Amino acid sequence: MEKETCRKAEEISSIGELRLSRAAERYIDGMSPEELILSVRNYEIYSYDYSNGFSKLEIDYLIDEIESVVRSAGFLRDDLKNTPEAHFVERYVFGLGLMKDRFDLCVPFYESNEAYEGYVFSSKRLNKILSLLEEKLTEKQFLAVKSDIYDNVPKRSETLKEAKKKLQEKRDEICDELCEIFA
Repeated sequence: MEKETCRKAEEISSIGELRLSRAAERYIDGMSPEELILSVRNYEIYSYDYSNGFSKLEIDYLIDEIESVVRSAGFLRDDLKNTPEAHFVERYVFGLGLMKDRFDLCVPFYESNEAYEGYVFSSKRLNKILSLLEEKLTEKQFLAVKSDIYDNVPKRSETLKEAKKKLQEKRDEICDELCEIFA
């Protein structure tokens, strides 16, 4: 799969270039432009714990503003959320804990701006993941999981529920194999 292009974080030299409100600038006071962009890219902005006198409601509003401005300035990639591989990572790696605490392998693009900007999803890697899942599940369960991974809308079915339970039971062996696939 081809990666979506976005602006490089190094292209911005000051927070002022983003034209945030004074309140938003005050909220992120002390962050460099590159730190701010990475914090939006890897969702750390949502857990940024610097109230600077703002209420929870004001913080939520400011974070929405910051994300919107960073997105409209061209620094975010939608393809990191809207691919079958991303759906697998979200629903199975994070959702079921299939890689235990080895998230760094499957989402390296959250670690740095350079990794985010250069990450390419791989159909070869996805095919290896699907082959692994196919080995662990019945045909019916595998088809339900495959459909769930390729669809943008999570599904609910008894077969899918059984498949997810089976994958969780085999988490230890699956984790090692997924680590090899993502390495």
